[in-house]
Amino acid sequence: MGRDSLAQGAQQLRFGCGIRGLRFGHLLGLKRPNPGHQCVNILARRRYLTPQIDITGRDPADALEAYIRTARPEDILCITLTGQRDPEAEPDLTALTALASSYFYSASLYDNTCLSQSIWARRDEDTLTGLFLRAMAQRLQEAPKEERPLLERAVRFGLAALEGREEPK
Repeated sequence: MGRDSLAQGAQQLRFGCGIRGLRFGHLLGLKRPNPGHQCVNILARRRYLTPQIDITGRDPADALEAYIRTARPEDILCITLTGQRDPEAEPDLTALTALASSYFYSASLYDNTCLSQSIWARRDEDTLTGLFLRAMAQRLQEAPKEERPLLERAVRFGLAALEGREEPK
């Protein structure tokens, strides 16, 4: 790094274009020397990202590899696995962390998945939930094909409301 680039970096920090962005300079009451001046952040090349990877209906390793192809190796990641999974297919966080750590500067993984359940399992119950499921099953049979995903999502949200829980996104 030459003397000019160090001076440029110091000037950018002074005028609020460095690590904290333009707001830092405005908080200090500093004005930019040139309104058209572009801020080049030469000091912070690593980004801290917290992506959420949905593994519903997918292998967790495949979902993580698909994300790896879109990210930069110098990033620091705190990855959260979301979605629904089978009870027998619990993600191996040790292996997934090793996979991510071999590519990224730093990576940690957290499992925020929930167990998948059949939305129609309680359809024959003599309760409000059973009545709701029977009515929605009839609407699904009569609905055109393009409306079915929306109605299935409505069933999931309705079940979550009846059971007093939040439906995962």
